[in-house]
Amino acid sequence: MRKIIVLFLFLSLTFNAFSDAYSDWKKQQSQAFEAFRQDEDSAFRAFLEKEWKEFQVFKGIVQDKTPKIEEAPVSDKLNFDFSIGNLFKSWFKKPTVEQKKDADTVPTSVIDDTSIVDSSDDETSVSQEPIKEIFPVPAGTYVTLNYFGNDFLIPMDRNMEIRISVVSESSIASFWREMSQSNYASALDGLAKTREVYGLNDWGYAVQVQRFSELIYKQSSWNSKLMTWFLLTKSGISARIAYRGDDVYLMIPSSNILYGHPFFTIDGTNYYIVSFDENIGAIPSVYTYQGDYPGIADNMEMNLEILPDLNQNSRGRNMQFTYKGEKYSFELKYEKQVVDFLERYPHTDNFVYFEGGISDIFSKSIEDAFIPILKGKSEAEAVNLILRFVQTGLDI
Repeated sequence: MRKIIVLFLFLSLTFNAFSDAYSDWKKQQSQAFEAFRQDEDSAFRAFLEKEWKEFQVFKGIVQDKTPKIEEAPVSDKLNFDFSIGNLFKSWFKKPTVEQKKDADTVPTSVIDDTSIVDSSDDETSVSQEPIKEIFPVPAGTYVTLNYFGNDFLIPMDRNMEIRISVVSESSIASFWREMSQSNYASALDGLAKTREVYGLNDWGYAVQVQRFSELIYKQSSWNSKLMTWFLLTKSGISARIAYRGDDVYLMIPSSNILYGHPFFTIDGTNYYIVSFDENIGAIPSVYTYQGDYPGIADNMEMNLEILPDLNQNSRGRNMQFTYKGEKYSFELKYEKQVVDFLERYPHTDNFVYFEGGISDIFSKSIEDAFIPILKGKSEAEAVNLILRFVQTGLDI
């Protein structure tokens, strides 16, 4: 019995010593990382304080509107399977999105909240109540952010409320210094979690960050753009800030063309001046720094590999068309939030909009509407009927 007690005491002391050593190691690693991060921020701030360079800004590119050929060419090798099953399973196949996970939270104070209301008279709502997504936040201050009908909480350190009153290179560098010394990591963590839940691409995340920044600064355009720039940069997304006189501009490098957005070129890369809610007029030139924050991505990804998972409620729209004297009428359901998201998406390369497929609700609605109509029809007749609907039944 005495041997067992001695062994137990020995193991306890060993475990405690190991635990203390691990805690010390973990603390040292955390301190080393923090020192490394501060060194990077300090070096970047010093970089911002140097003389900036003036760049000529080009007008936004206008998409080619030259009339195309009136009759599409016909291939002598047609390999596509026009069977009805293939029409409704292959055409509307949608990538799977990880299901949302709920979590609890105990908030203590709210700064602000916002919402977007958008309705249409010719549409009827056929959906359930919106679900409020909530994530764990530490005791303290948070903001309630509305993202296309979805509400969630983002932690916010009061020290992040940094304002500049004069636009200059030194004031922008000072903004970066003070923001990097705040507890911005908790806000980034909350934004990253919501990005994962809703399946947002780089642009969708940028919109989210911009709305969060506007909640903090309300009508202060200078500071909200600076915070958006800071948080995107800290998220590993390439963004740049520029100014001209008293105006501040947010820019993103993109390998995709952003039609209508003024831009300038650095080392072969186009940097587009973006605004999320306002039109950008003619800009002859801007001042900006050259170089990027360490470890930053090359370009913002505009591609939509999947649509954002915003299916909190759906709408129904009555559709009708006539084919060979027979009138067809049915209702199609779609996700209003996804439509709103796409309406606010930058005008870019056409292929981008087709990559994400369509939503499950709309796909199921199409199948329910057309499978009875196409029953008994030949493959050629089925294709002609669908073409008639696409060409005459959609109000585009």
